[in-house]
Amino acid sequence: MSEKNGPSPHMVNCVLDQAVLDASYLPETLCIDEFKANTDEGKMAIAIADGGAGYLVDILPKLTGKCPDGFFGGFSAKKRSHVRFTAWA
Repeated sequence: MSEKNGPSPHMVNCVLDQAVLDASYLPETLCIDEFKANTDEGKMAIAIADGGAGYLVDILPKLTGKCPDGFFGGFSAKKRSHVRFTAWA
């Protein structure tokens, strides 16, 4: 993940120790944060987290284009409607 997204291996380990990467659900409170990451797909990536539980849901390697659309498009309208609050950091 460090090579793919750019943060140091130590930072990745610290985050993953607390993470529950489960991109099969959308939480009621969705937190989205962009961060600097040197990936093959760009210089910025997106962290998607469950704001209620504090878990990391997924890391998208690209800030723009089809990457976010592909992530959210993978959920039905019913599952997307479960999100009540969205916070951008």
